Amino acid sequence: MGTRSLAIPGSLLAVAFAMVALFLAGVQVLTATGRLVLMWMVQATPFLSPSSFFELADVKPEPLLYAVAALLMATLCGAFLIEPKHRTTPVVLLGVLTGIGVATKFTAASLVVIPLVCLRGARERATWAVTAAASFLFITVPPWTEWERSLSFVGRLVAGSGLYGQRLF
Repeated sequence: MGTRSLAIPGSLLAVAFAMVALFLAGVQVLTATGRLVLMWMVQATPFLSPSSFFELADVKPEPLLYAVAALLMATLCGAFLIEPKHRTTPVVLLGVLTGIGVATKFTAASLVVIPLVCLRGARERATWAVTAAASFLFITVPPWTEWERSLSFVGRLVAGSGLYGQRLF
């Protein structure tokens, strides 16, 4: 008789992580605002994209990106509830989440704008920027040998050439 594997597929773990992150983000928004409708809006964000159902079914970076964006939102909401002199921990957490998001997928670079706009003062922004850069570098240690190829890929995207840079219409 054969043995059964109890291994959990990576896609299921990623979806579970995204679900927990969305739940925590919703609770944090509800705590910060007291508005149930805002909590639901935050928790429904991934489902506003028609492709999210397909993205969540496979092992792709999107579930992790959904989770990172939800945690980023929850951290921002929590940061506004804390006195400015005690906000170092949320600022560092924002940096870590931003670095993880950009390392997960380059399109998450738009997440960089949110903390820059919401953080107060040069000290908070500098702490966030250093933490985000360190987090990005730490997460991308394994593919450091492929940096040249990665930068070449991004360059082709920006230039509008290659498979992903071609205009189809």
